[in-house]
Amino acid sequence: MKNSLLFFTFSKFAKYSIAALVGSIEVDERLSNLEIKIGTLNDLFEINIDHYDKVFIAFSFMSMQLNTIKDELKKVRNHFQNRVIIIGGGVHATAKPLSTIKLGFDYLIVGEGEDIFPDLLVHLLNNKSPDDLDGICFNDGGEIVFTKRKSFINLNKYPPFSIKYRIFAPIEISRGCGAGNCLYCMVPRIYGNKMRHRSIECIINTIKFAIKKGYNKVWFNSPNSFAYGSADGKTPNISKVVNLLKSIKQFKEIKKIFFGTFPSEVRPDSVNEDIVNEIIPYISNNSCIIGGQSGSNRILKILRRNHTVEDIEDAVDILLNYGITPKVDMIFGFYFEKPEDEEKTINFMKRIIKKGAIIHAHTFMPLPGSALEKAPPGNLSKNIKKFLGTWSRIGKVYGSWVYQEKIARELSNLKFF
Repeated sequence: MKNSLLFFTFSKFAKYSIAALVGSIEVDERLSNLEIKIGTLNDLFEINIDHYDKVFIAFSFMSMQLNTIKDELKKVRNHFQNRVIIIGGGVHATAKPLSTIKLGFDYLIVGEGEDIFPDLLVHLLNNKSPDDLDGICFNDGGEIVFTKRKSFINLNKYPPFSIKYRIFAPIEISRGCGAGNCLYCMVPRIYGNKMRHRSIECIINTIKFAIKKGYNKVWFNSPNSFAYGSADGKTPNISKVVNLLKSIKQFKEIKKIFFGTFPSEVRPDSVNEDIVNEIIPYISNNSCIIGGQSGSNRILKILRRNHTVEDIEDAVDILLNYGITPKVDMIFGFYFEKPEDEEKTINFMKRIIKKGAIIHAHTFMPLPGSALEKAPPGNLSKNIKKFLGTWSRIGKVYGSWVYQEKIARELSNLKFF
């Protein structure tokens, strides 16, 4: 009897999603005979699909990749016709399922995929209609079927990455966000407005098995690292954070622990003397990313950040006092910014740079699924461009603001049908 194949199309934007999805599949006994491969379209086209009963091709992608995905879908369909089943997922498919399904996907995973994706594969392998599943979208004889998710997953039921295939990624310790409802962000709208945390026991068990595959450094993924174990998503649960780091530190095979670094960040109102002092003995990083976003309290209020400029500067001061370099995320180009807001932001950035902070610069992008998805694209003023250019030359500013300004224009021109 032939086995079936699941092929993930790889992109740098999807590597963390692929790690989590492969992890959820490899621990599902129902899919023990499913072969998994990851690669480029060229790798895919070299496969003789006649060797398999069924072939599933999976795309996980973001809105900024939409035009690339359209082209790749056409190539896959032209090459294989209807001999393969194409499944899509990721933040764009979740934000805009009804238009995304029309691009040529057979099925979409809408929202979290660790539970629904394996269930969908099992249904399809058994030639069963998936219309009883939540969180999917598909074309049923010309009629679009879309079933919304009724609940969020328990992170403890799934590994954060793939151990069998050695697809390591940051350990996602928390998902969802309850500290704010930021207009530019999709997290609370896709993953909920309450943080869910992966237990220390689950994390440690993952590390135990991963070490056997050569895993030797730990870094994390969270909307707010300092809020791990927190009830409200911003007030640090210091004992929980310390227990997590202390439990990991016990493994002699783990050479480094990075906490509060990319792809995580830390809310400024979560930074206090106590938590920074407690984590210092366990972490390897000498920098920490703070989600600041603006130097104008008026803009922060409009964005629903639920913290102030003063909170950002306090967080900068605390981290610097402990020898940790604050890398402060800032977003420019909101259509509602006034010249006085821009002036306040520039003065604020100059002030914290002189103290020792570094600015991580971003251009506002109207992301589908966010409250500002229909807003004009971010447009950087001459003053902001001059500031970023001047300070980037001496290493005090970094980021992809020029590229993001281009992507922002492309996102604003996306047509949904």
